Amino acid sequence: MDTRVNIQINNKTDNKLTLYKSWGGPWGTEPPETIDAKSSINFSLKDNDRAGVVYLSTDSIGNEIGFVTMSFTCPKMTDNSAEGSALKEDIFISAGLQKYQESGTPVSFVYNVGEPNKACWSNSSSDNGKIECSQTKMETWTRVITSVNNVSAFDLDYVHSWGNTDSYLKSPISIPSGRKIIFMMNDNDRFGTYYRAKDNTKREIGYVTMSMTNPKLTSNSAEGSSETENIFLDAGLQKYDDQSPACFVYKIGTSNLACWDSGTRNNGIIECDETKLDGRVKIIIINENSYDLKFEKKWDESGDNDAWFFNPFGDILSNSHKTLILSTNDRAGVHYTAANMPFNLSFTCPKLTGNAAEGSPMSGLQTYDSSSFPAIFTYKIGNPNLACWDSGSKNNGKIECEQTKAKNILPNWMSKLKSSTPNFASKKISEVFWPGTHDSSCYDMSLLTPIPIAFTQTQFLSFLEQLNCGVRYFDLRLSWISEKSFRFYHGPANTNVYLDDLLKALETFYSKVENDKEIVILDFTHFYSTFDSDKKYQDFINVILNSSIKSKLVEMGTSSVTLSSIWSKNTNIIASVKYESFSSLLTQNRIWDGSYLFANGWSGTAFWPNTSVLFKMISFLTNILNQSYLGRLWVLQNILTPDTSIAGAKSIYLLSKEANPSLFENLVIGTKWADDTNIAIIDFYDEQLTIFAQYINWIRSK
Repeated sequence: MDTRVNIQINNKTDNKLTLYKSWGGPWGTEPPETIDAKSSINFSLKDNDRAGVVYLSTDSIGNEIGFVTMSFTCPKMTDNSAEGSALKEDIFISAGLQKYQESGTPVSFVYNVGEPNKACWSNSSSDNGKIECSQTKMETWTRVITSVNNVSAFDLDYVHSWGNTDSYLKSPISIPSGRKIIFMMNDNDRFGTYYRAKDNTKREIGYVTMSMTNPKLTSNSAEGSSETENIFLDAGLQKYDDQSPACFVYKIGTSNLACWDSGTRNNGIIECDETKLDGRVKIIIINENSYDLKFEKKWDESGDNDAWFFNPFGDILSNSHKTLILSTNDRAGVHYTAANMPFNLSFTCPKLTGNAAEGSPMSGLQTYDSSSFPAIFTYKIGNPNLACWDSGSKNNGKIECEQTKAKNILPNWMSKLKSSTPNFASKKISEVFWPGTHDSSCYDMSLLTPIPIAFTQTQFLSFLEQLNCGVRYFDLRLSWISEKSFRFYHGPANTNVYLDDLLKALETFYSKVENDKEIVILDFTHFYSTFDSDKKYQDFINVILNSSIKSKLVEMGTSSVTLSSIWSKNTNIIASVKYESFSSLLTQNRIWDGSYLFANGWSGTAFWPNTSVLFKMISFLTNILNQSYLGRLWVLQNILTPDTSIAGAKSIYLLSKEANPSLFENLVIGTKWADDTNIAIIDFYDEQLTIFAQYINWIRSK
């Protein structure tokens, strides 16, 4: 078969041309795979039917500039014809078809790529702007061509596409800052793509979303995300027309100039739920700290892999944020850690009841709208929670979801902190934040007493349960019964708890090797009047020194002793007493003299708020925090005391429901509450205080 068409392509541009598709044939000489910038090539066609080529232009750094298309024929019965793509910014490059002979065989067609067309299919000497072949427009193969030019300062990581993704002819890929790509879809239904924007340190900035369609019966449509703090960046949809294939151009980081309803203006309305990432829940996690958050796991009650718009996997770097999208109405959550410190977040947007969310201590859940749809929850990691599951406007201190609780770190939080934060070991005991309980023994008030239990019981947890929940300071008040029997008390009321219960709990706790770095302070602050002789005090000391915990007792020192020095001797328990009660026993070097260890007045009323009114307690404790204790141990007594002089006085338990959340709300890094507190005690211990303690000690040790 003789050659019927000779084609010469002169690439006048500075960009490389790569063959994307050739059609027709057979060819005399195959179209080359590449055409370098400022170079010329030749190839030939042996057939008289229509044929053509499509080249993709890329610059020196790989930006996809646009397509160059060329179609031609040398039929036997009619005139020769040829045409080429016309300039369409960011989509097509002018093929630069030169004038040609309408008759004769073989015919020669010359294209000066980058220059205007001087001829067209129906006219060999002028260009009327019309395109004859659907292949020249690429309409034969695709319904949508999309150019994405990332002019923002952020890299775009490709996340996900929706719609008939099997119909992509050229798929979306990640787009670094300053780069440009083109993707194509051969489907008439709606589709779109999601990108996650990150800065040059890989910190997440927000999402870019794009949605588009070229339907068969109605007009082309497209839209893109509009900037919303911490959620979206501007997609920068440019004006578009109603031709086919649909050609959409996005300039990321610039304002949208068109919308779904109009290709020439933006009315601000978003049509597609996918563009809005309209799941049921948006979760914004802001980490403005110097540490990274390590992703641990996700969960959702439905067990549905489609519960998330896209997978929430991935760490959250320091000074960055992450937005998660949940599509289900069931409860769900994510867990992160930083140096073994847990940040567990849980949330839901149910169909029949109010939105709800919560976080483990220092997860920083902000106030939220319990009725909005979609629900939007914001967490500022490293800050107290300002809301809870039951209320979007305040934190009642309750944890609803078991998944939110961080029980795995409670029993040996000091060990975990030692392994993750080496500087923790160098802290003096006066520099550590110790979580403790007030009247630690008052969990069993089953003995008959003239005072109602509501005004004497201060804890629900036994000694061992307190230890396993992370309590490391015990406020202990003891009465003498016999030479080897001692019972704890609270004011005039006796407990049904004995010194032997405490010693057995400590023995059990320290029998587990994983607890061998946990240090406990036993502060015997009060001795009942039955201790009326030195012998009875000696009886008490003998019971301790003859018990299984003797080897665990830390030798007497000062508040300047460091954790590492305690650990180096394989000891764990600081037992402190009010020595002025029995000065003749000062020679006992394993029982500490509390009058030297603690600040003056620690065992009296100097640190006791003695009020049932929350704001008075806060005012009192604020004043305590503004004083200096010269490196001694001291106790922040975050407790409210029932006013039994009035009818209907609140119980200790009800008062703790006011006092405990108040403490958690005030423990803000950068304030005296978090920075200066040495020992914090509460009634009806809440394990959240352990999490606060671990976090605060971690920050102090960094």
